[in-house]
Amino acid sequence: MKKIVATVTICLLLVAASAWAGPADQIRGRMDSLQHRIDEGTRTGTLTGQEAKRVQNQLNSIRRGFDSSVRNGLSDREAKHFNQRLDTLSKEVSKERHDREDTRSAGRIDHRISDLQKKIDEGSRRGSLTPVETQNLQKRLDGIRGHYERAQQDGNLKDEEIRSIQGKLDSLAKSITKERQDRERSR
Repeated sequence: MKKIVATVTICLLLVAASAWAGPADQIRGRMDSLQHRIDEGTRTGTLTGQEAKRVQNQLNSIRRGFDSSVRNGLSDREAKHFNQRLDTLSKEVSKERHDREDTRSAGRIDHRISDLQKKIDEGSRRGSLTPVETQNLQKRLDGIRGHYERAQQDGNLKDEEIRSIQGKLDSLAKSITKERQDRERSR
């Protein structure tokens, strides 16, 4: 009889323990899912760098608070609070991923051209680009800028043109990085 009572007691304790761990595990799962969505949005370009950084900072803040609460014993009220924060962040990630302000959009092209111009100027100023490399890279960037301005003139920049320009910007960015690193390695 004592063995049966002990077995039943142990079973009840295990069930209670697993129920107690439930909300924490569920919240951890939601945080992992959100992390995956942020990573995926960054990888596919549906989240801009700025959007990804902002939502990642919010998720990190939630995660730090959650970890602290779990160490101190997660209450039902705290679990509800973290679920509400995750609901809000989940909606925000969905909104940002579908707002069409992605790395392929026309608005990002101006920003990328400006960034690449800064990299060329900085490489020239620091000596990590030779004058010939600077001239060649600048010529390519000016060509891309001209293509972009011509494509915008009719006020209706097509997805095909955006992809073409983004591809050229990607290639130029790789070339700038390669040329700057080649020069720095040879020092």
